[in-house]
Amino acid sequence: MAKSTEENPNVAKWVHGTDLLSPENSKYNELNQAYYNLLVNSSFVINSVVSKARAISLINFNLCEDFKRKFPSVISGGNLEQNVQKFRSIFKSANWEIYSKGSNGIENKSTMRIWNQTAWVVPRENKTNKLAKLQDYTVNPVYIDGKGMVNLIVYTEQNDGTINSVLEISKPSIVYTATVPFAPIK
Repeated sequence: MAKSTEENPNVAKWVHGTDLLSPENSKYNELNQAYYNLLVNSSFVINSVVSKARAISLINFNLCEDFKRKFPSVISGGNLEQNVQKFRSIFKSANWEIYSKGSNGIENKSTMRIWNQTAWVVPRENKTNKLAKLQDYTVNPVYIDGKGMVNLIVYTEQNDGTINSVLEISKPSIVYTATVPFAPIK
């Protein structure tokens, strides 16, 4: 649901830019509801008409909030920092993926990366002109930011100034595992 983290704590955004911006950058625009529907049901296209720019999409998966909603007794009562720290301590792994393709007038290429608190790392690329799954796996809680989110970016290379950069994405998802601490069985 666009503009509502009450119904779904995850957010998708887009921007045209030359640099890969941090997840907190205010230049990103959240998708409207029609674009969210395309992202989930078929595919969403970002067409960068800005000269020498990339088409960029940012996906914020709020794992801490998702877990808290499913298991409120495990993470409750603390402030955001305490809740995120608790979630990081029980986090075990995550698998993330998105389907994408991109072009910039010179080559076909889309790249997905994950935010590690200071930089975009772990590049995965599709160099074809067809939607392909980009995916990765981690056991490292460093990818969970101070808001409890795992942030993915998908982008094209910069365009040549005459032909637009075009990014097409579909079905971003993440599956994560956490150890739920139960009292010992007697």
